[in-house]
Amino acid sequence: MTVPEVVGGAPFDLPPDVADQTGIRYVRVLTAPGVFLRYAERTDADHRVGVVDDARKTSLESDIESEIRNELRYCATGEQLLDATIYVDQLSYDNRAGSLADGSGVDEMSAVVEFVELVEPDGAGRSVPPVVGRYRISVGARTGNLVERLLGDSISHAAEELGRALCMEAFGRNPRPPGLQNSTR
Repeated sequence: MTVPEVVGGAPFDLPPDVADQTGIRYVRVLTAPGVFLRYAERTDADHRVGVVDDARKTSLESDIESEIRNELRYCATGEQLLDATIYVDQLSYDNRAGSLADGSGVDEMSAVVEFVELVEPDGAGRSVPPVVGRYRISVGARTGNLVERLLGDSISHAAEELGRALCMEAFGRNPRPPGLQNSTR
């Protein structure tokens, strides 16, 4: 099964009748090179600047995918299946030392999300699924207090926040309310 790269273009909403009936079959997360390098620099002091390690990049994308899929399973519960391609193109970290003192830290993540219909391949095994919804999602995940830092890593927090924002934008549903077990705002 192949889910296409993000096509790009202006954002547009899923049609309301489609959004109400949508379930997600497959989620594919791709990260821009700058996102991986920023992540690698933050998580590995020995990482060689400018080198993309495919195994670690795949692990990063898998971690983001897992958090977003977890949120989508609560808000996209219909029977009309769509695939989602998520292109994370921005990641920024707060100043950990400064934000620990005042509790106001926020890590930011942005992505383009495209939902595509499932189509059967043509006779040559190719298909171009139509994009039925495209969203630009930008979020900030709190990182400023010690408890939040101890409970999880910043990528998971930001990805969870991205998944929740996607649920609100595309499906008009909060997948679950904030609570102690949920690190998002």
